[in-house]
Amino acid sequence: NPYPEWKIFWNEKIKFEVVDEATFPNFLLEEKPDSVVLTWTLHHMEYDEQERYFEYIHDYLPSGAGIIILEDSYSKNLIPENGKEKYEEFMKWGPEQRREIMSVYDWVANRVLAQRSKVPMPCTYRSLEDWDILLEKKRFKMITQKFIGFPDNRDINTPQSLIVARRN
Repeated sequence: NPYPEWKIFWNEKIKFEVVDEATFPNFLLEEKPDSVVLTWTLHHMEYDEQERYFEYIHDYLPSGAGIIILEDSYSKNLIPENGKEKYEEFMKWGPEQRREIMSVYDWVANRVLAQRSKVPMPCTYRSLEDWDILLEKKRFKMITQKFIGFPDNRDINTPQSLIVARRN
């Protein structure tokens, strides 16, 4: 198990798995999940790979199935639930500088603090609004979106968002 924290959330009804793109369609076909949870993974994929993963998920999940995404992401429109002052400072930067700031934090958290040398680091962040556009394009309907913001006591100080969507 590559992530010891998964033991905390272990449940016989839940399966935690790192699945590469080559095996992802077969994984979905064999496991037949009724929902998918993606936690802090999408920004570790290239943009086109993100899109393909959503296509696979759409193709293999039943109609109405849920997808839950917890991702390093900020909103251009919503007020954060946590860290409003940090958010105001963060938003003074342009979009490319925000991506660079998030990239540095993520690199330090993965490469230095967690010593994860094999985690891909393309730093392909999207805003909450951009995730909404992509999900709609990939035939998912946004149910809930929360801009968590900058929570305290995290190993990485990047903005967080939660998305719940349904497969059309």
